[in-house]
Amino acid sequence: MRWTPSLTALNRLLAMYYPKQTATRRVAEQAGLPLAHIAFTDSSLDTWYAVLREASLRGMTDAVVGAALEDFPDDPLLQQARLGLLTDDSGARSIIVGAQEREPTEADFIQAEALMAAQSTLLPVHFLARGQEIARSVALLQADGQSGTGFLIADNLLITNHHVLPTPEAAERARAIFGYELGTDGREQMGATYRLQPEVFYRTSPQTEDDWTVVAMAGNPNRTYGAIEMIPVTSQPRYVNIIQHPFGSHKQLALHHNAVVKQDERLLYYLTDTHYGSSGAPVFDHSWHLVALHRGIHERPRFPGRPRIRSNVGTNIVRIINALR
Repeated sequence: MRWTPSLTALNRLLAMYYPKQTATRRVAEQAGLPLAHIAFTDSSLDTWYAVLREASLRGMTDAVVGAALEDFPDDPLLQQARLGLLTDDSGARSIIVGAQEREPTEADFIQAEALMAAQSTLLPVHFLARGQEIARSVALLQADGQSGTGFLIADNLLITNHHVLPTPEAAERARAIFGYELGTDGREQMGATYRLQPEVFYRTSPQTEDDWTVVAMAGNPNRTYGAIEMIPVTSQPRYVNIIQHPFGSHKQLALHHNAVVKQDERLLYYLTDTHYGSSGAPVFDHSWHLVALHRGIHERPRFPGRPRIRSNVGTNIVRIINALR
């Protein structure tokens, strides 16, 4: 059996996603593997090595990945594994076992544990508090029977997509609802509804260009709901977080494995959960710096003969900052 670096990366990824033996058994059985041929141990790395070794021998590795994707359908690393693209650079650190072909040893797994530290997903606890503070500035937009997301910046201005508020007339008919979310007790909370004042300030960029609209708010929502800072961020984030109102529902946060796949001076491409109604949501890096304005789904072919790859796309926030100067 040929044990490749991509299999090792998958080994580590699945051990992280399924640390419990019961879940590992379920996925292996769902993939159609004979459980009697697999050595289940207290070590998730060892157990998943045994699962993948059996799957590789039977040519059923894709079935294992497919079973895991049923639990994590939008996970970018599993999607890369399905396409045979999971590597050390994908975020699941692989074990480099040298030029000679051999199966990983216990020492290799210990090395893999050490490599996890090079790409830790651990965050300080104040990350949650800062996220909660930032989320106050995000609003549900309702206009002409449609919904979207927007967020406050300084001077009581609100940003969303052009395709959400394409004209001053649409903005005048719209309403921004802040604090529409579920509390810690699971009960619905409703904050306050504000009108927009395009006659005071309204600027926009068409959907065929950067797809943004900035419009003035009535009253003083900054005093109650704060503002998200517009500071140019030039470095490319590895992962992003998105605060949004998908389907016009309660405020939600997309946080898990939202990998950035590409960035240029105009656009940011990332893999995450968004839906209709998420348009106009702020996109942050893991330090809660605003990096993009979410605008929708982007489809592109990856390789000839391979299925088209779908990713989210947002306008690089630097483009909007420069346009507003």
